[in-house]
Amino acid sequence: DRDYALSARVTPSTLELACRNYNVQGGRQPCPARLVTPAGIVEISGGATAGAMQISALGQSLDLRKLAPLFENQLEDISGTLELNAKVGGTFKKPTYEASLDVKDLVSLRLPGGDSVLQILGPRTVAGEKLPGAQIKIANGTVGFGSFTINVKDERKDEQGELHVSGSIALAGLKPASWGLLIEGKIAGKMLSAIAPSSLAQGSGLATIDAALGGKGALPLVNATLTFDPAEGTRAQPLALFPRGVRREIAMLGGSVEITTKEVGAHRTYTLDFRDNPITATIDNEGRLTDVRGELVLADGKLDHADLALDAEKIPFRKAQVLDLNLSARNVSLRLPSADSEWQARGNIAIVNGSYRRNFVLTEVIRPAPETAAPAKPFWDEYPSIGNADLDLELEVRKFAVENNIAKIELAGPRLYITGSPRDPRISGAIRVQSGEFKLPGVRARFLRTVGSIDFAENTKATNPSLDITSDAPDFVDLSGQAHTITLTISGSLEQPQWDLRTSTGYDKSQTLALLLLGRNPEQLRRSLGDQAIGTDPTHTETSTNPTGGVGDQLVKDLAGDWVSGLFGSSLTKFTGLDVLRFEVGFGSVGIRAEKKMLENLRAIFEYEQTVRGSTVNLHGEARTPLPDLTLQGGYLNKNYDDPSDVDISDGNLKLVYRLFIP
Repeated sequence: DRDYALSARVTPSTLELACRNYNVQGGRQPCPARLVTPAGIVEISGGATAGAMQISALGQSLDLRKLAPLFENQLEDISGTLELNAKVGGTFKKPTYEASLDVKDLVSLRLPGGDSVLQILGPRTVAGEKLPGAQIKIANGTVGFGSFTINVKDERKDEQGELHVSGSIALAGLKPASWGLLIEGKIAGKMLSAIAPSSLAQGSGLATIDAALGGKGALPLVNATLTFDPAEGTRAQPLALFPRGVRREIAMLGGSVEITTKEVGAHRTYTLDFRDNPITATIDNEGRLTDVRGELVLADGKLDHADLALDAEKIPFRKAQVLDLNLSARNVSLRLPSADSEWQARGNIAIVNGSYRRNFVLTEVIRPAPETAAPAKPFWDEYPSIGNADLDLELEVRKFAVENNIAKIELAGPRLYITGSPRDPRISGAIRVQSGEFKLPGVRARFLRTVGSIDFAENTKATNPSLDITSDAPDFVDLSGQAHTITLTISGSLEQPQWDLRTSTGYDKSQTLALLLLGRNPEQLRRSLGDQAIGTDPTHTETSTNPTGGVGDQLVKDLAGDWVSGLFGSSLTKFTGLDVLRFEVGFGSVGIRAEKKMLENLRAIFEYEQTVRGSTVNLHGEARTPLPDLTLQGGYLNKNYDDPSDVDISDGNLKLVYRLFIP
């Protein structure tokens, strides 16, 4: 018998045990002590002898807010009050223990990166009835849950999933040995994303769960029903999940999943069955999956086999700056015969509406414009088994368009066949050009009559089909009034397309380019720069009052006229109904040229020029006769000078022209 003092401390100030100057007689008298924790003080009392012990611990107001620094990387905030009651009895050889944690004030845990709060409910009054708070009780190797209610509250959407947990788990040491739990209520998508952050990037909404966890072993036998019914509650939202790597939000609108467990020896098989109550879901609030039915079987924690079927409509598929598709599907089946095999995809898919938007750089060889953004990581990097799936699909192209900087083409086609895998798809078949137009940068011609096809071959990549497209720009009239039909052809492959130009008047590619860019062929350009052909009469071909005319002035006229006409000409021709409307600006002149096909065999040309010396009006036309080489031509020229010393000119002519071909 003696007095003593006992103390212990664990740095940094998280635990402190003190027993101060108490007289112990034969070790039978209690030695009251305090356990100082960050959440509060736990009073310890009792004593022990070699034959028996009786120790009690009581922590009445443990404030969880004081524990926040310990969870700064796991939780944004924690609050609430707990009460601890614990007893240790029996002998050192056969101890008995009992401990309980009671929620005295609502426990709130704010999950990282969002507005969701995980709550464990304390004592409360509902409809006049007082309900106890949640309790976890450990007694002699058994963990029990009483009045244990968990919810996840979304502060922005006013959604609250509430789960009720009851029953117990028997332990062998610190590991579960047998199960007897019931879980029922509404599970929130936020709760699922917190439980499985490596698989789910985000979750929202609610689903109903009714589950029983039983059996013996470290893992329970699960028999559960998960029901997707957002109609419950006036503000209930469907369960929506955002799986990592998929970059799509999947929202469950209806249906249910039955989860059952079979145990054979040490092996357990979990089956997710939704054949009797198919699932309906949306993708990104655009596409819709309907009649999703089948089952998934997991053996020892891994997917063993699967058999699914579904229909779909308005499914979006986008690749930035390249593809934008709207898909539908009918009778699609997805099967995984065994854990060692590849997924199999069969069925019918249709492109309801889609477009190819990648721009092209137009040089001697057309090439796709470089991407301005880094390509997104393929989803099969996250799910390799899907990337290697065996495809055998029929593809119907109902409406597909090429919409980029040089073309706007509508395509459709018969059935295409998709084989290979999502990682390396192969397509066979062709789609046909229905209509469309090409617009080459910097030229006035519009290629409106477009025909051809895009052909896919199974032995080439699906992204590199062969091209065979022809487009005509009919009735292109040059500055001399001659009409041409210009033909653009595109061939080769999509990754390395080739292009060519020709005219109905026999021009090759370089001559046609000069015609498109300058409004005249090289011979006409040579003449306009002052190199007159032998035998011409300058007094009759000169129609300008400009004193500065020459090679330099003509170059300025051509370049400036092309630029001004390119800005306004196309819009004004549509508004006025003219075939040609061209503006010409020189050193000392401003002019306009307009052409109009009056009848099938009659064309009229009007030219007006204002210079520093006066103005000129030149009107002429051409009528075709039944004889192809015989035409009737007429014209009127009026030159009005501002200086009285200059003689004004007014002249008209009418002539019959026969073109004689000399080989």
